Amino acid sequence: MIEKCLLYVEDDNDIRDDLADFLKTRVSKVFTAKDGQEGLDIFRKEKPDFIVTDIRMPRMSGLDMIREIRAGNRKIPTIVTSAYSDSEYLLEAINIGVNQFLLKPIDLSKLEKSLFVCAEMLDDPCA
Repeated sequence: MIEKCLLYVEDDNDIRDDLADFLKTRVSKVFTAKDGQEGLDIFRKEKPDFIVTDIRMPRMSGLDMIREIRAGNRKIPTIVTSAYSDSEYLLEAINIGVNQFLLKPIDLSKLEKSLFVCAEMLDDPCA
């Protein structure tokens, strides 16, 4: 169990519910949001330790949400999930400093590894 709080943002209700259940067995607290705007609002209120987000969502994309968050918190670890392997999304994710990029359907073992990578970043004062 990773003793950290996580924000999980996904617009697909079924995916969000299923993955949130998985995440709740890996981290101490999970906040969920249905789009980037709701995710940004929750981030500002709850101050989670790291983020897992989809890219393409209504109202605000995951990358736009990360860009807003990074304006005030450059070091927050982020994992982006996407059904699209389009190099444009990947390059944009790299440019805003996304730490991990996972393609959908999400391989849970890869997600778990990514969670541990992000948790280690939080524990490393030099990261």
